[in-house]
Amino acid sequence: SPLVLDAGRDQDPHGRALVQMVGRALRPHDPVPADEGAVLDLISVIATAGKVSLATAHRAAAKAFIEDHLADPGLSATTVAAGAGISERHLSRLFADAGTSVPRHILGRRLELAYAMLATGSDPAIRTVDVAEKCGFTSASYFSHAFRKRFGVAAGDVRRAARA
Repeated sequence: SPLVLDAGRDQDPHGRALVQMVGRALRPHDPVPADEGAVLDLISVIATAGKVSLATAHRAAAKAFIEDHLADPGLSATTVAAGAGISERHLSRLFADAGTSVPRHILGRRLELAYAMLATGSDPAIRTVDVAEKCGFTSASYFSHAFRKRFGVAAGDVRRAARA
């Protein structure tokens, strides 16, 4: 049977997180690509009425918090754990079980966001350094290095290709 969610402010936090993630991914200007793993975790928590493992629910809450605070340069495992209501050690175990770490996950999501912003070319006047800042990077050189390592191309090249 169909599942109806009330994702209002005081309702199901997992439903609200899912609605926000999908909404950001469907924005007509500057869509933020959804984290597929986070979406699947949230759907499993919602579809089973919370009967999935507690680890899945905690990981879903942590990933939803990360998505909501991705542009915050102070985002760290400590703030994610506090935002998800779990210990930092438990958070680390959850991400290790998924084959990554909290910092690597945050970096990956920030890079995906930056790539999407550069590739859409929605703001032709935006500079690469501005995109890096909007995605939570505090160092333009670190952003450039991480971007090239992840995508095999310079961020500026992606921006120029989008303008062409």
